Amino acid sequence: MKGIDIVVSALGAPVTVSSPEKGRFHDIDFLVNNKVLEAAVEARIPSFLYVAAHAEPAYQHTAYIRAHEAFATALRQSDLRSDPAAHRHLCGLP
Repeated sequence: MKGIDIVVSALGAPVTVSSPEKGRFHDIDFLVNNKVLEAAVEARIPSFLYVAAHAEPAYQHTAYIRAHEAFATALRQSDLRSDPAAHRHLCGLP
């Protein structure tokens, strides 16, 4: 992993009813992302950009949002730089 400056993750379970793959949100959205985070920390990659879910307050209780929020919390508590403002340039934003 030499030369890697940032990990970008948009991993997540599908949320469509018609999806043939049915995984638990916690298993995919939290656990798999957390394994990627652990690998990034171990490899001393300085930055991690997580494409998280955003939901209105009425959806905060759902398993989908709780799994995303749990990972976002783990990422914030890690030693990696994860401030979205630090990564705005990746999206071409000011």
